[in-house]
Amino acid sequence: MIFHGVYKVPLPELEIKEVESMEIKVSKEEFERFFEERVKKCRETLIEKAKEYANDADRMKNFNTAGRMLNLKPYQVAFLYMMKHFESIYEIVMTGKTVSPEVWDEKIGDLINYLFLIDAMKRKEMKTEELQNLSEVSK
Repeated sequence: MIFHGVYKVPLPELEIKEVESMEIKVSKEEFERFFEERVKKCRETLIEKAKEYANDADRMKNFNTAGRMLNLKPYQVAFLYMMKHFESIYEIVMTGKTVSPEVWDEKIGDLINYLFLIDAMKRKEMKTEELQNLSEVSK
């Protein structure tokens, strides 16, 4: 079971299909192309979503607002939102559920983007704490 605070959140009971061992070879060039395409799509999505969920003064506005409502740190809120996408990908990968390339692309992109957002918030928190510690030492 996964635990969050006092809530117990069980992983879904899925029938995991066994598959024959199969290699999937991706050349260096193919991977670099996939990577560049993914980063470009992630950037475009983050810019577009920011118009709806953020503003120039606070890029993490929706996470900050939800964090205040739920008494969680903004990156904890983002992590919980991300888990919905992770569970969906888990089901696709582990059960062989078929989805369209467009659905797969959206799910993977959303998961990656949540990691970018969580990383940015956590780095900002660590940097802020580091600066606070430095100012306390210099007093």
